[in-house]
Amino acid sequence: MALQYLVTIDCARPEALASFWRSLLGYADKGAPDGFESRGEYLRSLGLTQEEIDSGAHAVDPDGILPRIYFQQVPEEKVVKNRVHLDIVVVPDGADEATTWAALRSAAQRAIDIGATHLNDSDDPEDPFVVLADPEGNEFCLV
Repeated sequence: MALQYLVTIDCARPEALASFWRSLLGYADKGAPDGFESRGEYLRSLGLTQEEIDSGAHAVDPDGILPRIYFQQVPEEKVVKNRVHLDIVVVPDGADEATTWAALRSAAQRAIDIGATHLNDSDDPEDPFVVLADPEGNEFCLV
């Protein structure tokens, strides 16, 4: 049996980074349970302080199929290249080179418009991708 997993990203500003990733991926915030107006209200009902509530944020696939992402506040800044990164699939299967690069450039521009930084483009025609960084410097690829 395959195991389910979620991805946890260490960061300085969880809600801001979660907002970027929600926008990029078409994800949503983790909603409040029935009977609560907001997730914050729910967490306060459990006795969490505002500081504790602000120390984490979620991005969830609205269809409940793809992995959830949790953004966890940590005191230290990112100092080296990621050991793990996300590859975001934006190119349709079987696309020709022109269609591939058009899809990659369009998706890269959209990511830049919401706060990403362009780092690099692949120069391998067999393996095209674009490397970007999120607003806190975490690298990811568009493939």
